[in-house]
Amino acid sequence: MTDGQFHIESAATSREEIGNDIYPPAKAIMREKGIAFEKRRARQMRPEDYENYDYLIGMDDANVRNMTRICGGDPEHRIYKILDFAGIDRSVADPWYTGDFEATYQDLETGLAAFLKFLESGGKKIISVQTMRDSDAHTIANITPSKELMYRAGKSIFEKVCWRAPVAIVAGKGNNAGDGYVVAKLLKDSGVDCRIYLIDENRFSEDGEYYFEVCRDAGIPYEQFTEETDLTAYGSILDCLLGTGFAGDVRGITKTAIEEINRCGKMGSFIVAADINSGLNGDTGEGTTFVKSDLTVSIGDYKYGHFIGRAGEAMKNKVNCDIGIEII
Repeated sequence: MTDGQFHIESAATSREEIGNDIYPPAKAIMREKGIAFEKRRARQMRPEDYENYDYLIGMDDANVRNMTRICGGDPEHRIYKILDFAGIDRSVADPWYTGDFEATYQDLETGLAAFLKFLESGGKKIISVQTMRDSDAHTIANITPSKELMYRAGKSIFEKVCWRAPVAIVAGKGNNAGDGYVVAKLLKDSGVDCRIYLIDENRFSEDGEYYFEVCRDAGIPYEQFTEETDLTAYGSILDCLLGTGFAGDVRGITKTAIEEINRCGKMGSFIVAADINSGLNGDTGEGTTFVKSDLTVSIGDYKYGHFIGRAGEAMKNKVNCDIGIEII
């Protein structure tokens, strides 16, 4: 891809269709969808394709196995299944067996839309929430202590934002909140007024509690978030309520906090989301009540929920920060 231009080719991973034109029912669905095509002759994938193309995308597990075999491995991580980009862990519906070319078209449309969003992100790697969870645990166990990773996450968020004082840090109960406490301390050290709002002042993750105590020792003001809390006086608001592992519907005081953040965003506050917008599912990007941010700072690697579902509605801008998590 150069200057917005794509060079795309299709190749078989086996020899059954070598030399054949597009399958007639596939032509029919393309005509129905208004997709132009011309006569083609199938060729088989070659080893040199690995060096000539940035991405090699298959439809199913057999394609991926065959591509990896033909290329002699995948050292540059260029081989994918198309639905990987949409966070869907399955193969494209195969019309050879089902006869349902509409289902195949819908799968491809879903995968390709997600792939385009992936390219718009700069081609950053996209992973599932479970992969991030496993990779985080692996890194903590073998490479970097958990408190150091939390500090790196908070520092990355702090450095990516042009903060408008004063700043409200709206914190939940888990490690996502801990990232916010690191940001609060760095703001304090930089002379930027900030205040922490706690959803539950009695519940912290282990590392989150450590950095909350650092903030308290530094004299950073904090208070319980309540139904009456008004954040309109703040130039910037950091959402660190819920992390990428959240799924379901937001309820109670957390829902109230999200609604207050969004109300302030409409009134001109600059809204930042730590890792992912609270209320969005990290794998699907779906949610009923979620923070709408001016900037979302992803940590480690982008998750599927940063690009699909309602991500486009939730995030005006996003950036990813590598903090040294080894993806496994």
